[in-house]
Amino acid sequence: MTTGDLITWALAVVIFIAFWFGLKRIYKNFASGESDCCGNSGSPACSCCAKEETTAQERKNAAEAWKAIRAEAREKRYDCPACEARAKADAARAADEADRRSAK
Repeated sequence: MTTGDLITWALAVVIFIAFWFGLKRIYKNFASGESDCCGNSGSPACSCCAKEETTAQERKNAAEAWKAIRAEAREKRYDCPACEARAKADAARAADEADRRSAK
């Protein structure tokens, strides 16, 4: 084995180790759900990452707001007199039908 062969094998080992640590980092970020597109660098390409994260946060906030709006609408569903009367009539009809079924 010559000196050139040893250097080739040593370089291959260094490249393999770097590749291994890179794969471990990718797996760790994937498993934890983190985004590693920018890290702590000040690259101009990082503005897209911040925009994506903001967009995701905005979507989350919008979903929570709609959930609150729907919950509030459910609470206020029977606030109008007509709606309340309709709900009572539906309940009375259901009770009458249940009585008829039990009488048979």
